[in-house]
Amino acid sequence: MIDVAYHGGVSDARMGDVDDLATARTLIATLRDEITKLRREKATLQHQLNVLCQRLFGKKSERVSPDQLRLAFAQLANEPQAASEPIEMDSGERPGRSRRRAAPPTGRRLLPPALPRQRVEIDVPEADKICACGQTKVRISESVSEKPEYIPASVRVLETARFKYACPRCHDGVIEAAAPPQAVEKSLAAEGLLAHVVVSKYVDHLPLYRLERILLRQGLDLSRTTLCGWVADVATALTPIGDEL
Repeated sequence: MIDVAYHGGVSDARMGDVDDLATARTLIATLRDEITKLRREKATLQHQLNVLCQRLFGKKSERVSPDQLRLAFAQLANEPQAASEPIEMDSGERPGRSRRRAAPPTGRRLLPPALPRQRVEIDVPEADKICACGQTKVRISESVSEKPEYIPASVRVLETARFKYACPRCHDGVIEAAAPPQAVEKSLAAEGLLAHVVVSKYVDHLPLYRLERILLRQGLDLSRTTLCGWVADVATALTPIGDEL
């Protein structure tokens, strides 16, 4: 809270030498009234300043424009002895019917049905399937529970075999299957690895030196220079798309 220092003065004529006891008592009573009045005005100004500071430095929804602040300070300067009621500032909110927020759902959130499921079946021992009467029990239902599981990412090597053919008689006219199209020509990385590097850096904000360590734990030893070159190659390959946008 900012403290407001209000200095009130008393005329020199009142503070002169007082010889009469009755006059002195009257002067003391007058000074007490002025002190009480000044304290009341100080409390009013302090409250108004606190309101302005709250609107200026408080939450965004409670702030006011600079024009409103200048108007409020002008009112304080022009009316130093105004009523003790604080100046009301418009916060931009309009009276209306308040909407009741819906209560958040309780309980465990269901897992998305689009996620792949791996079913693990647990059966009771065969000896427990025999009833005390000697009859074999039959399965009537099952209890199913679900929990999310994380499968760590893995690196694999894609082997592309392009078959070649030649005539066994004249040994001429050798043909070879065409190479598949690549996002980055003559790149040592497949498209999936290139996408993973770019998404990790620019979407997940993962530095390349951390990505280098992660790939090393997965068995792929790459330098940051290589990863940086792949990022530049992907940027070059995507330049035509960016130009169209």
